[in-house]
Amino acid sequence: MSRELGFRILNVDKQFVLPVAEVDRDVLARLQSELGFTDLTTHDGQDPNLVRALASIGSTAATNAENWRLFGPELAEHFEELREDLEPTREHAAMDDLREAVRAAGGDARW
Repeated sequence: MSRELGFRILNVDKQFVLPVAEVDRDVLARLQSELGFTDLTTHDGQDPNLVRALASIGSTAATNAENWRLFGPELAEHFEELREDLEPTREHAAMDDLREAVRAAGGDARW
């Protein structure tokens, strides 16, 4: 969906906790072990996975911008609704509505 509509989702399996110097390592360790937040990461400097994910942005930027220009304004109301905390049945219906709107705007919506 993101590629068709002109935006990107970068999943690097990490949630960065900043500023690193102020992070209490004991609290972080408890959050990771007791609550299972194993993706919380303190990191100074570049993260190799994020750098790798961002490396392709330049090669797809023009296409993404054009797709977003075509689809973004037409679909804004659908995005607003999907940002809300919806019950599962309403969320599925909202996604169906989004797919239909994408098709009406000339997209494939095969997601």
